[in-house]
Amino acid sequence: RRATIYLPFLHLCKNISDPLIMVALLSSPVQLPPQHQVFINFRGKQLRNSFVSHLERALRMDGINVFIDKNETKGKDLSIFFSRIEQSRIALAIFSSLYTESNWCLDELEKIKERVDLGKLVVIPIFYKVETDDVKNLKGVFGEKFRELAKTCEGVKREKWGEALKAVSNKQGFVLSEMSNEGEYVNEIVGGVMKVLSDISIDMERKVPIDDPSAGEGEMFEAVPDSPPLFGSETRLKQLEDKLDFDCKRTLTIGVVGMPGIGKTTLTKMLYEKWQHKFLRCVFLHDCVMMDRNILMKELLRGDDNVDQQVADLSPESLKTRLLSKKSLVVLDNVGDKKQIQILLGECDWIKRGSRIFITTSDRSVIEGMVDDTYEVLRLTGRDSFHYFSHFAFSGKRSTPKGNFMNLSRLFADYAKGNPLALKILGIELNGKAETQWEDKLCKLAQSPNKTIQDVLQISYDGLSQRQKDMFLDVACFFRSGEEYYVRCLVEESCDAEPIDVVREIKDLANKFLINISGGRVEMH
Repeated sequence: RRATIYLPFLHLCKNISDPLIMVALLSSPVQLPPQHQVFINFRGKQLRNSFVSHLERALRMDGINVFIDKNETKGKDLSIFFSRIEQSRIALAIFSSLYTESNWCLDELEKIKERVDLGKLVVIPIFYKVETDDVKNLKGVFGEKFRELAKTCEGVKREKWGEALKAVSNKQGFVLSEMSNEGEYVNEIVGGVMKVLSDISIDMERKVPIDDPSAGEGEMFEAVPDSPPLFGSETRLKQLEDKLDFDCKRTLTIGVVGMPGIGKTTLTKMLYEKWQHKFLRCVFLHDCVMMDRNILMKELLRGDDNVDQQVADLSPESLKTRLLSKKSLVVLDNVGDKKQIQILLGECDWIKRGSRIFITTSDRSVIEGMVDDTYEVLRLTGRDSFHYFSHFAFSGKRSTPKGNFMNLSRLFADYAKGNPLALKILGIELNGKAETQWEDKLCKLAQSPNKTIQDVLQISYDGLSQRQKDMFLDVACFFRSGEEYYVRCLVEESCDAEPIDVVREIKDLANKFLINISGGRVEMH
């Protein structure tokens, strides 16, 4: 069985009758799109499998395209990293105790400073369990490692490294101490990156260079405005607002579910920003993987004038009394495990009656028995998909695409099947490109999906058990659409599984939005 899958884009293969060809297409290699990257500069052996992996996941789940060195093919010249920096909008420089033992970390930092000086890049320093003064003035272990490495290089190189360290460390950033909770800081960093992205002017870097041989072909378009019209979102927002039910005096917990990239976070943010004024305490936790209840309580108490103690220092009675004094609006975004909800909320006996809690997830089973109501974010309609894609592909122009761009736009909108993340990424990637480049891209997508889209959608597939993966691939390759009973019988035979197990596993695939069960039929998304 293959471990790499298209997920909702399997419909491109619907006319392929040979299942072996089908599975081969599902595992085709992909290309990394350059636009809108956040480049993470860090000491790999120290942080790759811990802090950076959590940060990368949180950024991707907010639709941000992240580059770290694991995305490059092994054996390539490491200078490829410099081109990735040039393609990025933001760089996160994570200073840790072993950072300065790596010449590559410092070479990347030198390149980052160069781009910052040119006004082409925004850099955010993150001081990971290292004193800011040690970085700025090369003190402690950080400074010792730097001086040891400096002995092996020329004076000019050593000077440039020092200048880069000083320049970047003096920027506004984040400080994570030994006593800090990493989950809390991941949440803050994601929020900081989102704010910077919204402020960046990206007009110049989205235009086709004048020396591009294709620049004369077709119609060129300007940069895409940062804030797209809310195609289809007004209706969705109104439906979600109805779940607030302000007439209800109880605390209500509402689940917001849907496939990855469908807009759960975006929609919930819209509701949060519109209605937070109705509550005296509000918190939006972007990533809950590393969170605990103390962090949640601390965030809720952050706005209180008289709280100068750490939450951990408050007695349980005092903490509960403070929290029960004011209604709260809480959003737990991107929850992937029911245990995480239990850890964060418990019995909700510490939150004032009348509060509202929203939980977003790509797995409906996570919130079963945990919520009072559920809202499923559905795909955009064909009309809204077309307009949403066109907004990003044609720089927000209100006019109808001209010539063959109209037909091509419809094909790309159909390819994305109403998934806003896919529509946005494809639109941005095609913005300013000639008609021939659009046609080439459409052909390539039939063989290999967009890397950023795949990374987000792959998360649901990777969370499956091996049996579930086998069943999913059977459905994808052989039974893309069929009566539920017929599909169950064939999967039982194919996977040598008991009927009750097949029923449970197929339901779980539907809960994770990998398949859809409606009207007694099983369909691929």
